[in-house]
Amino acid sequence: IHDELEQGIVNPDTRDHFIAIIRRMAEEQGIEAIILGCTELPILFNDVALPVMALDTVDIHIDALFAALDS
Repeated sequence: IHDELEQGIVNPDTRDHFIAIIRRMAEEQGIEAIILGCTELPILFNDVALPVMALDTVDIHIDALFAALDS
């Protein structure tokens, strides 16, 4: 994250490695989603179809803030 994503570098090998881990976890452990709990992680998966749903914590927080403002 620090050496690549924080510097704006999206290395295809790094992305492929993450996707392979996600795919393996989906197959072996039955995960249904991943949590992108670091603000830089969504950059790694822009325009990439993942094998499971991805929950972007930044988007979730923004949606919650707007919902709170609307109420």
